[in-house]
Amino acid sequence: LFTQYPEVRGRLLQLQTISTFCLQPLEKYQRAFEQILTKQYLGTQHPWIATRCEALSLSGVELAIHRDDNAQSGAHQLLRRFVTDPDGNGIYQLNPDYQYTDEYTLFQRFRFPLFNLNKIQMQSIAEAAGFNALMQLTWFCHTPMRGSQACGLCNPCRYTIEEGMGHRISRLGLLRYTLRKYNPLYRLRARLMN
Repeated sequence: LFTQYPEVRGRLLQLQTISTFCLQPLEKYQRAFEQILTKQYLGTQHPWIATRCEALSLSGVELAIHRDDNAQSGAHQLLRRFVTDPDGNGIYQLNPDYQYTDEYTLFQRFRFPLFNLNKIQMQSIAEAAGFNALMQLTWFCHTPMRGSQACGLCNPCRYTIEEGMGHRISRLGLLRYTLRKYNPLYRLRARLMN
């Protein structure tokens, strides 16, 4: 990475991992999350990410919620009426006019620089800027096969295929994805994995 992109050496910080087992979400974030769940599904990571941001006094943390975002089962749709682009630069944030809503409570510490882009547009931007090869190194699969091949069955693999990025999945993963759609045993197995 540093050989091909030496300019990033000073911009990448040491990776920190935090076990979610050690982190209990603050009540205000958990309560807001549970209220949102009464309207639509939302990934369980949001209350503990908000909690960690508060513990570290972080704001403006960027979340990659984007248009046509299957991974969030409509987080884009959920947030679109609550966000604004105050500087007109395509980086969205929660509108303070909604400060008494559950959505504002849960997402106030975040910005959304990809909010009006889909994955195909992001890939075009990466290609034009010369860093698409770097983007191909990102990982999304929750249950890789042989440690390095995307499985095609977990939700992130499914979303990657459905958002037009199936080239990121191995042939075997694509076959498993297809079988899952048409074979009830694969659907059952996939449900148990997620």
